[in-house]
Amino acid sequence: MIKQQFFLNDQEVLRIYHDGFEDYPKGRNIYQEIELTQGKAIFKEHWIDSLNELIVFDTQTSGFLDLNHVKNPYETYCCDYQEFITYEKDFLKNNEIANVSQFKELSEFVKKWSGYNLEKSPYSYNNILTFKPKKIEIELTKSQESQQKLNLEILHNKYGETLTCIIKFKYNHIVVDTKVVPITRCLVSIESQNVWDSIDLELYSKEHLVHAEYDISFIQSVHINVGTISREVKVALGKSDKMVTLEHVIFQPINVEEFKKPKELTAYHSEEQLLTQQLNPERRFNFLSKGQYEQGLDIFSDIAGTHGFDEMWVFDPYFITFDTVGGKARLNDIIKVLGKNLGLKKNIVFEAKQEEVNTKFIKFKEAIQDTVDFLKKRDINLDFTFLGTSEHFHDRFIFLKNRSLLKAYLLGTSFNSFGDNYSTIVELESLDGKMIFKTLMDDIMGQQHIILTEKLK
Repeated sequence: MIKQQFFLNDQEVLRIYHDGFEDYPKGRNIYQEIELTQGKAIFKEHWIDSLNELIVFDTQTSGFLDLNHVKNPYETYCCDYQEFITYEKDFLKNNEIANVSQFKELSEFVKKWSGYNLEKSPYSYNNILTFKPKKIEIELTKSQESQQKLNLEILHNKYGETLTCIIKFKYNHIVVDTKVVPITRCLVSIESQNVWDSIDLELYSKEHLVHAEYDISFIQSVHINVGTISREVKVALGKSDKMVTLEHVIFQPINVEEFKKPKELTAYHSEEQLLTQQLNPERRFNFLSKGQYEQGLDIFSDIAGTHGFDEMWVFDPYFITFDTVGGKARLNDIIKVLGKNLGLKKNIVFEAKQEEVNTKFIKFKEAIQDTVDFLKKRDINLDFTFLGTSEHFHDRFIFLKNRSLLKAYLLGTSFNSFGDNYSTIVELESLDGKMIFKTLMDDIMGQQHIILTEKLK
């Protein structure tokens, strides 16, 4: 049995036991330590022969975790699970996480070394968990013979005996057919005569559940542009130890044989899904505090690397200003991060006065010249267009757009100061974003206001 312990500032905050890994080296001891924004986290791992240790707890819960359950730490196995629960949660204050950034850093550390997602199960803090994986691994694929047929392949099965498969075929989350199939071979085909777009699957060894996956979806038809990364270049950042990968994505239309569904139902459920998304939007919200420069770089890299858009518009009145501490290195980092998607046309709008715009922009180009030269030697075209406007504006925005879609983000501070103070990055509701973008384009991007337009390639 593998024993894992996590400590925050020398206090144990999580303990995990993994049962069933008999091939684990018995003499192995792992020790890892990292500095957090506030405090220190430690990880310890070693082998124990049995769970013969004192466990203090208030209550406990146990059960079976399917493959995609939020508490399942394994990528390919389902597992039995037990959690010894302690009611005291000293990371909470007034029922809220007292130090969110520290908790997220700790959660990343826990996930890296144990596979357990503490951020999605925060009440496991101060608890003790045991996991015993079910050593069976499968692969599910659509049959090439028929879109109605499913292939089930057993890749690994420690149980040996015949398995029983219960599979529920579903359409729009409603069960339309159920099959009970004995699995006596490594590869079996299961077919439903009804229209379906997802399945629930359970495998039993005798009477014991050993594998389960729910809401598994398969592509029924594809009429989309698929992005293929044709080029990747890793570039070091100056004010951070991180690397950013500049990539060029080529979108090519592909078609997969379409599986016909009733048109009325398809239209009905599509409209329902759109309405549901409007009522329950999932939008980005990030809060950066002092010292979280690298976290900010990760967020901007994630936004800039979003595929499926043709243009990015950045509105920041102080974008070309770099008179803050470490401003030049920060400026070069931002150019590299925003340039992540080489196939995206980047437009940067900043504010300036007519009499000083040329001087300021020359200094800006000199500050980023090393980055430009470095990329030119590698035949990389960042495709930036800088537009200076004389019209005053205050708030900072990032917009991603194509012919039909627009994503909008509101930034709480300029690119030259994020991580130096407290600020937010908020994804706006789509209609609000479109209204703001149109207003900015109409009001501050008119010919009477544009005093500089220059491309950076």
